Amino acid sequence: ARHPAFGDASAGMPLRHYQREVDMGNDNDLFTADPSGLPVYEGRMITHFDHRAKGYVSGHGNSSVWVEREFGDPEKAIVPQWRVLRSDIPGKLGGRCDRYRIGFGDVANPRNERSLTACLVPPGVVCGDKVPTVDFGWQDEWAYLPWLAVANSFSMDWMARSKLSSPKMSFTLMDSLPFPRPKLADPWVRLAAPLVLRLTCTAPEMTPYWNEMAQFGLCVPTPEGTVPPTALLADADRDAARNELDALVAHDVFGLTRAELESVLDTFPVVRRRDEAAHGESRTKRLILEAYDAMAAAAKTGTAYQSPLESQANPTVAHPVCGTLTLRSAS
Repeated sequence: ARHPAFGDASAGMPLRHYQREVDMGNDNDLFTADPSGLPVYEGRMITHFDHRAKGYVSGHGNSSVWVEREFGDPEKAIVPQWRVLRSDIPGKLGGRCDRYRIGFGDVANPRNERSLTACLVPPGVVCGDKVPTVDFGWQDEWAYLPWLAVANSFSMDWMARSKLSSPKMSFTLMDSLPFPRPKLADPWVRLAAPLVLRLTCTAPEMTPYWNEMAQFGLCVPTPEGTVPPTALLADADRDAARNELDALVAHDVFGLTRAELESVLDTFPVVRRRDEAAHGESRTKRLILEAYDAMAAAAKTGTAYQSPLESQANPTVAHPVCGTLTLRSAS
């Protein structure tokens, strides 16, 4: 009840526009291995805040082989199974393939580790039907940042799971979810947006977006063709940022009590089992609650919460290029 349904056009900007850009079955006559074509995004290629989750290796159909690479690995890149020549891009897409937009996972089985997965996808790619896209329009591109913070949170995932009637993240379901319509000056947005940028802009194809966001004071511009120096490439830093965003969304966006947040986190047993196997404890839950406690303590004393990750940022040396992708201008 705190926020309007995502599909409520009367609630104000940003207004979303969905698109299933190409269908992996009906449009397969468009697909080619020609390296000059635009990469086709499949569902396994995205995860939370990561547009390069897996890269294609070999085979097709059930025998296809994909590999997951770590951040910082020079071979971590957008490596598709298929491409579409620019001349074959469906006319219904207009200039959509030349803009940044959100891609989210169509498959949402509640028995999986997570159900709602989203990331920013760059210009110069086209998304298959398992990665439907959301476009806010160029004038509201900054709003992708708080939207991603909320969409990728356990709080919103819990809400989505409570509404699932099939293992599919349909447009109808997405439209029913309560997303805030924040202002850029909102304190929680000023905290969340830089963290989302640092999680998202981990490759040169994302640097133009990073530099567009610099005009809002959310980051420091970085040279084209490089990775922003404060991009989060280490797993520990990425986990810390995501835990902090989860606490922020629970505390500031949805106003959950600590007990309510704990109950939400307890509904993700696969996450708990993974943590217990790797760390001997429910580590994700503990770290999110610790971040929540720090935010609650700051609110109680009337002081501004300071993100440890932001205070440690040192934008002095750009990361080397890893996994380049030739793009048309994002403008």
